Amino acid sequence: MSDRILRGFLPGKRVAWLMWIVALALPVAMFVVPNGRGSDILGADMGLSIGFLALQLAFSTVGALVGSRRERNPIGWLFCAEGLALSVAGTSEGYAAQALVAPSSLPLGDVAAWVNNWSGGALLIAPLVFVFLLFPDGRLSSSRWRPIAWLAGIALGVSLLVSAFGPGPLNNYESVTNPLGIKALGPISGPLFEPSFFLLLVMLIASATCMMLRLRRSRGKERQQLKWFASSVALLGVAFVVGPIT
Repeated sequence: MSDRILRGFLPGKRVAWLMWIVALALPVAMFVVPNGRGSDILGADMGLSIGFLALQLAFSTVGALVGSRRERNPIGWLFCAEGLALSVAGTSEGYAAQALVAPSSLPLGDVAAWVNNWSGGALLIAPLVFVFLLFPDGRLSSSRWRPIAWLAGIALGVSLLVSAFGPGPLNNYESVTNPLGIKALGPISGPLFEPSFFLLLVMLIASATCMMLRLRRSRGKERQQLKWFASSVALLGVAFVVGPIT
C-alpha cells in the first residue's frame, strides 16, 4: 500500500530534468556569488568538494535518466530527491560557513544556516531508506516491510518539523537562533529531535537488511541489478569512511 501511495504522488517526466538543473545550479551559483567569495564558500568544511559534487551529480543524473524514462517507478525520483537534498545541504552549509564567519561579506547567513539545519540530516537519509526498500522495481518485496516505510516517513516528518520550526538555537549552528522558530513547539522540539533521527537511522539499517535479503532470494535480471546496486552502496560506504581520514 505504501509503495502504491508513493507512486501516486510522482510528478511528470519533465520535472526530473528540472530537479537535475536545480541540483546543479545551486553549487554552480557559488562561483558567481558577490564579492568574489565563491572560492571561499567552495572551500568550507562539508563544502562543495570534488567528491561531494561527484556524489550529488551521480544521484541527480541517474535519477533524471530513470525518472524521465520510467516515471511510474519511484526509484528515479528518490535518486532525484537525494541529489537535490545533497545540493541544498552542501550549498547552504558552505554559504552559511562563510557568511557567519564574515557577516559583512555575504547576506542572509542565518537563513542559509536555517536551510542547512533541516536539509543536512534526515532529508539526506530518508530517500536512501526508500531506495533500499523499493529497488529495483519500485515495490516492496513483501508487506512485512511496510511498517519500515511508514516509520521512516513519520520519523522524517517529525525531524523536519523540529529542525525547521523548533525555537531557540539551531542544532547545527548554536550561535544562530531559528528565524522561523515556533514558540509552541519549544517543550517538545528537544525531546523529539534525537529520537526521531535515531529512529530514521534504525530504519536505514532495516531497509538495507531488506535489500540484502531480497538479493539472496532474487534471480536473473533482478539479481544482477541488486548486485550492481549493493556494490555501489558498499563503495559509497567506504568513501564516507575513508574520506574524513584522508
